This record gives sequence, C-alpha cells and structure tokens, in this order.
Amino acid sequence: MRSIYRTIFLVVSIAVMISGTIFISEYLEKRVSQDRQQLLEDTIRNYAVQCYALEGQYPKDLGYLESHYTLNLDRDKYVYHYKFIGTNMVPEISVFEKDR
Repeated sequence: MRSIYRTIFLVVSIAVMISGTIFISEYLEKRVSQDRQQLLEDTIRNYAVQCYALEGQYPKDLGYLESHYTLNLDRDKYVYHYKFIGTNMVPEISVFEKDR
C-alpha cells in the first residue's frame, strides 16, 4: 500500500515539474521575442536619428536606411512599420514578429 502512494506521489511530482518547465520555457521565449522586437525598433530609430544628424532630415522610408546606412532587416521574420511624419519629426517605428 505504501509503495502505491509513493508511486502516485512520484508521478504527480514529475508531472508538476514537467508542467512548470514548459510554462517557464514558453514565458522566457515570449519575453526574448519582445526584447528582440524592442531592440530592432531601437536600432531603426538610432539609424534614423543618425541620418537626421548627418543629413538634416529623417529618411522617408526604411529602404533609404538600408541602402545608405547599412541597416539590415529580416523581412522573412518581421514586419516593419515606419511612418514618415516630416523631415524634422521622429518617425513612428514598430516591429512585429510574423506568425510562425
């Protein structure tokens, strides 16, 4: 009888550990993805500010930054939103991960 309780306890403990591991790994994966998106937004913004500092105006699109400032964008994995507001106003920049 005692061995049955031990077995049940062991099985439940293993199930809880596996569930916890899965939950933590999914949380960390989501967090890393959010951090990566924020880093990409910041990088694009920095390139735009560099362009403004050197040329006196913000670029009208991301293509300009790619061709003149060596910005490399992974368009297979991310969707980039870049809204030009004016030559002397910081553009709206957002990065979204594509569905897998």
